[in-house]
Amino acid sequence: MGSPSMGGMGMNRTFDGVAGGPVMASDMDPSCRGWIPTAPQIQFDLGMPTSIVASATSGVDTTMVVVFPDGRIACNDDTNGLNPEVRGEFPAGRFRIFIGTYSQGNSGPFHAEVGPPS
Repeated sequence: MGSPSMGGMGMNRTFDGVAGGPVMASDMDPSCRGWIPTAPQIQFDLGMPTSIVASATSGVDTTMVVVFPDGRIACNDDTNGLNPEVRGEFPAGRFRIFIGTYSQGNSGPFHAEVGPPS
């Protein structure tokens, strides 16, 4: 299955899945927290640089790892209560987002939104 193309991303996209996994997020970058899956739950392509907010909500303490097209990594934990958010200027290219849980062995459903700042 291909990644959705979001062009300039004029509206929010939503994603649902299960947070958590067996990989220590700090293995991707020392600043990252929690436990993430082996594959990203969210992938998308941007056709042009765009201001983006990526956020997730869940009943469990979630974390987020965003892998940029150039390999740069942004991590977040607890921006919105126990829920993560990454925001900024995203360059064109493919993005991969991992939604993890803070505690090892914990998992739970999440709802994520990716789109322009409101």
